[in-house]
Amino acid sequence: MNTSAPGEIVGVDSTSLEANAAMKSIVRKDSSDNWLAHLKVLAAQEGIKIASKADAIRFDKQRAKQGKKTASNADWKSPSDPDARITKMQDGSTHLAYKAENAVDLETAVIIAAEIYGTDQTDSGTLPETLQAAIETSLRLMTNCVAAKWWLTRAI
Repeated sequence: MNTSAPGEIVGVDSTSLEANAAMKSIVRKDSSDNWLAHLKVLAAQEGIKIASKADAIRFDKQRAKQGKKTASNADWKSPSDPDARITKMQDGSTHLAYKAENAVDLETAVIIAAEIYGTDQTDSGTLPETLQAAIETSLRLMTNCVAAKWWLTRAI
């Protein structure tokens, strides 16, 4: 028999949500170059001329095979959605996305916090903020939090 009051035991989970912005639209933070312009600069540094989009695609695939291709949040941004972050989705594809993290009262199944973060933030890093939002919403102190084992990679 469970003797906990509503709001005392909370479950927290997150998922990636694809942003409404295309990877094709990202630009370099340092130069504002788009993908094609950036590839032309990289190719020129190697003495290669990019004359067509097909040449750019071949050059980019070659860079990927050599392990030189990266799309990091430190270097790239979406001009139409600057809060979206580059992330690898569960199917292995790369998209701009957000991380939705929810706290649910396990006694009543009511969502008591729904937070949005960048996908470049770790679950253990956002958990305290989500729990704080849950406390403020429910106006009670939680006694237990249920989360996946890998979330608790550091003390919270």
